[in-house]
Amino acid sequence: MWALQAPQAAQQCPQAPHHPCPSLAFIYYDCPDQNRLVCEYDWQNAHPYKYINMAQNLTSKVVESCLSTSSLLNHFPFVQLSHCSHAAQPPSLVLTIRLPSFSLDAPFYMILTLLEIAAVSFVIYLTASFGPGVVNLLSRKREQSSSNTGKSTLPGPKGLPVLGSAHELPRLGSWFAMKAWADKHGPIMQTTVMGSKWLFFNTHDSAHAHLNERSNIYSGRPDISIVADARSDAGSAEYLPLMNLNIHHTRQKKFNKITMDVARNQRHYGIPTAEARRFIQQISEQRSNTTAWPLLVEDFASRTICRLTFGDANYHKELNEHVWRFLAHISPAGFLPNMISSLVKLPYYLSYWKQAEYKRHRDQQAFFMRILQQIRADILSNKVIPSSYMKTYLTSRIKDEAAGKPSAISTDREGAAALGLVATAAVYTVGSPIQSFIRMLATFPDYQARLHSELDAVVPATRLPELSDMPDLPLLRACIKETARWRPPIPTSIPHKLDRADVVNGCLVAADTPVFAAEYSICRDAVRFPRPFDFLPERWLEPAFPTTFREPTTRYPELLGSTMFGWGRRWCMGQHVSQDELYAACAHLVWAFEVRPTARGEAQLVEHLGPGEGRGGMQWPQKSEQGLLIPRPEDLECVWEWRGPPGERERLMFADGALATTDLEDVVDRARECIADDVKKVEVGVHVSEIEVEVDAA
Repeated sequence: MWALQAPQAAQQCPQAPHHPCPSLAFIYYDCPDQNRLVCEYDWQNAHPYKYINMAQNLTSKVVESCLSTSSLLNHFPFVQLSHCSHAAQPPSLVLTIRLPSFSLDAPFYMILTLLEIAAVSFVIYLTASFGPGVVNLLSRKREQSSSNTGKSTLPGPKGLPVLGSAHELPRLGSWFAMKAWADKHGPIMQTTVMGSKWLFFNTHDSAHAHLNERSNIYSGRPDISIVADARSDAGSAEYLPLMNLNIHHTRQKKFNKITMDVARNQRHYGIPTAEARRFIQQISEQRSNTTAWPLLVEDFASRTICRLTFGDANYHKELNEHVWRFLAHISPAGFLPNMISSLVKLPYYLSYWKQAEYKRHRDQQAFFMRILQQIRADILSNKVIPSSYMKTYLTSRIKDEAAGKPSAISTDREGAAALGLVATAAVYTVGSPIQSFIRMLATFPDYQARLHSELDAVVPATRLPELSDMPDLPLLRACIKETARWRPPIPTSIPHKLDRADVVNGCLVAADTPVFAAEYSICRDAVRFPRPFDFLPERWLEPAFPTTFREPTTRYPELLGSTMFGWGRRWCMGQHVSQDELYAACAHLVWAFEVRPTARGEAQLVEHLGPGEGRGGMQWPQKSEQGLLIPRPEDLECVWEWRGPPGERERLMFADGALATTDLEDVVDRARECIADDVKKVEVGVHVSEIEVEVDAA
């Protein structure tokens, strides 16, 4: 007999009825600090395989939707209310599911049950995987037979029955396959992948004509099946970048714009510049480690957005972990259902990816809510805290609550999710271009020398670069923008969805078709970008390149409006802060260091290059993390040397006032390090807004 002991709370419940049939007992605790219900459950004489899926489904319904008791009983008539106590500490609700009585004494029954589960799961898998492909094949033949005149389909790979062109898309480096398709089939093409038709725009002009000029029907999002309610069709409102154009998307987009504009109008509180200086300091301290720089870049991007969103950089390591898990789950190179969406129909207990995603989602939302509740408590206690997106939102919401007015967002839970996704989206999308910029410096020493000369002519030897210097640094801006073209941070792009049927080049494209503005192919379009595989920042600065040159050069080139930020109504809302972060980080890198590849680094610059790519260009991924939606950089060993006379820039970097805009966190950390080294007393003076801060570690 298989049995699992009931939780302690269930054993102590005096009103829980006894019943001879097996049952699943659920105990839900109302947790105000987390704004959700917490569930404990156990199986009493119940088959651990047969009912685990039912238990998980019920648990997720209650925990995620926070259904009331009456609503719960209406949704699940087989649930009986056993005990409800609001006086208990904490308040609890005990529910019992009545199951048919059965015996597990016979091993034969267990074998039959397992065989039944395996058979049903296999049938579900076959039907879900191959059914859409068979239907698509039959419908395609019917279309071809009924079409008497004109084109019936757009050009594109024909593929195989059922599979379509899935076998031509490698799990790692799929953007190279998309570019090969573009070279063969032209600027607009369509293919079928596992029964689903995909539409591709492979040039800037074709993407602009549809995704920008006709954004009213080209701005939906295809479903990411592994992420529950990614498009917010059911109202979860947790993933703004992945939402369809619905009321939740409209509300959150307006909410984020209002919140972020407060910081933008104050030039993001000087945080990008402050963190760029800390970033230079960290690279200097770890110069002996030739491979440390990619993680330091990620720390810079994560710390910056944590200070902007939450007012505290100390959350950056935890944020990095959540961002990494989220990116791995939604990328085509991540879980298999992202390529074969029908696999998501497998039962929960056979789907390790469902189990992993359930845990990831729970951890991420709890992380966002924990931060929000801490900031809310600080505001209510009149504690002085740094400015941030979250503080702006909560200050306004608390005033609205006191006045009895509706807030711009529905609940704190939605506010935490909306701003949490701002932070999530800003780590790798900023970090990746900076990592590519460093690779560019190591690959092209001639451009690095020209950048040094330009910066030295603009920034006096007595100070560090500021964002106000950027209008006078056109070559630096051109190199940053060309780097984003040379090594696009999201080479496949995030697909759109066609909201209603459209005629494209004389061919009917069905509603709900996924639409790709194939970023890597667009960035290698030889018509718009002559010599597309070459790193050529002059294309943004000289009239000889009419497709990319714009005046005045005190403003252009700029990153705002770049294809790296998306298209049409799906443009990234964080373009201004992302541009400031990239400008600050890259300007300080050029000001401080000369970057050179080691002997091993020289070899790494030419290894695994993609078709047509030159030294330092896009490479075939060798690890799964290099093939994600935002690829992590390939390995590159670099040597970092301070520029100029020995010690001059280091002294200027750490001179009194140079770190005036940097937060005090590092000062405290250094004091703690000294304590660990048995130093009795440390006094660290840092002038911040003319206030001297003394850290006494005695």
